[in-house]
This record gives sequence, C-alpha cells and structure tokens, in this order.
Amino acid sequence: MLQYIIPYDSNLRYLPLMYFLPEDLLIQCPTLRSFPRCFGEVIRSEKLIDLLDDDAFLKEIMDASAALAFQHFGFGGWKEHYTGYCPVWQLSYALPLWARLLEQETGWGVQKLFQMQIDDTIPMVLYNGRLTRQKGVDLIKDGIDEILSDRVQMIVMGNGEKNYENFFEYIEGKYQGKFKSMRYNNNLAKKLYAAADLLLMPSAFEPCGLSQMIASRYGTVPIVRETGGLKDSVRDFGCHGGGNGYTFCNYNKDDMVYSVRRGVADFVNDGPTWVDKMRTCIKKDFSWRAAVKDYIALYKKVKKVK
Repeated sequence: MLQYIIPYDSNLRYLPLMYFLPEDLLIQCPTLRSFPRCFGEVIRSEKLIDLLDDDAFLKEIMDASAALAFQHFGFGGWKEHYTGYCPVWQLSYALPLWARLLEQETGWGVQKLFQMQIDDTIPMVLYNGRLTRQKGVDLIKDGIDEILSDRVQMIVMGNGEKNYENFFEYIEGKYQGKFKSMRYNNNLAKKLYAAADLLLMPSAFEPCGLSQMIASRYGTVPIVRETGGLKDSVRDFGCHGGGNGYTFCNYNKDDMVYSVRRGVADFVNDGPTWVDKMRTCIKKDFSWRAAVKDYIALYKKVKKVK
C-alpha cells in the first residue's frame, strides 16, 4: 500500500482543515476553491502542490479556520464577526474588538477596575516597560501634564528607578480617574494590551523592542521613537506606502507629545479609519517568515553586484 509522508514544513499539513469548512465560508476563499475535495487528487497534482506553497493558500486556510472558531467565543457565529483577517495563530490574543464587547457585557473592564470614567470613546494610552531613562521615561515625565490635559486616560506599568516610581504615584493622585501607575504584573499586562488604544515607547535607544510587536497583535497602535528596533518595526502612518503606527525622530518631549496627540485625534475623530489602523497593526508580520524573505532579497542583490 502506497504511503504518502507529509513533510513537517509543508503547507499540505493544513489542507485537512479545508474539509471541515462550511460551503458558505469556503465560497469566500478563491484559492481554496481550486482544490478538489479528494485528498488523493491533490497529492498527485504538481500544479496543486505548487499552489499549496502560495501565501494566499496559507492565509485563506488560517483565516477561514479562525473565522469558524469565532462561535466559541460566545458572541455568535463567524458570519456576525468575520472581519476578513484573523490567522488562527492569533486566536490566543484578545483582539480589542472582542475585548471591548466582553468588557461591555461583563462590566469588568480596565476602566472600571481602576475607577476611571467608563467610556469607550476616551482613548487609553499605555506605557509598559522598565522605568529608566533608556526607555524614554524622562520624556513621559516631562510631557505627562500636557498629555493628560486632553480627554485621554493613561496607564503606566513597570518597575525601575525609585524617582520615577515616586513621580508616577504623585501623578496618580493628581489626576485621579485619568491616570494609573502600577508595578509590572504579567497577567494584567495582557489585559492592558487588549484594553489600550495606543502604546507609548519613546526610548532613547532600543536594540529590538517587544512591546510594540505584542501591542500590534492586540490591535493597540504603537507610538515609538525612531531608534533601533523600533524604527525597523514601526513605520509612520504618514509614510509613502502607509505605515503601522506613529513615530517621531528627535529625542524631546515636544515631539513625543505631538505624536501622542496625533494618535488621540485620529482615534477620536475618525472611527472607521481607526479600525483600519488597528487591523493594519494586527496584520503586520513580525515573524522570521517575513525576515527571511528580506535576507534572501539582500543576498540575491549582493550576488548580482559580484
């Protein structure tokens, strides 16, 4: 009897998922519709095997499987909540649109938890990191009064230098109901990423940075200073070809505050476009899959030069 061994690195291992999809969902996936319902026909066709390696196949099979799983979140089936993009590996993240709905239904949102005004039209800014100058906390310290003078809420989570911890405790008392300061808590951090609308990372220098990538998966839009890994991973929305966040170049308080106010203004004044910005962040691929393509392109370019 002929046996066919599916390689671990082959997209063929995802094909069985297709056979569980309902017809009304499958019809929205043009690449998947190219495959016959018989698994044997697929593995005997070189053309179909090549099609499996296409990014469109992987996107559609993951997207459709995730959409089908929406019904398990208790908010109805995929037809009501299918947004057009949600890879299955992102199901572990509490996407903001779901988080907002969950907060409204349970009444246990971050705003209620920290005794802030419960109003999802008020943008929430999050800083989650060490309280050190390297992370740009001195800029936040200098600009905090200007930021909180607007209709905005802000949370600072992190441990670090005592003078910063004391300062933010003072600010919490000064701006009760608008500002919350706390030490780092891993479980709560995940909820804050989901609840916040903007993530602030004004680092003096940053070799890589993880928070901007984590926040993006939750649909929380990053505001970063253009340095190191932050510059590599976040492009300003105003850049040619579009971006996935807000950026500023100079290490000063005024530029940081201006960038925060850009984000706040976009959130308040342009609802539909803001949802598009969230989706852009969610869809941003920070994986090695994307990085490898850039390396390959670079190697090919160098080879041609030689």
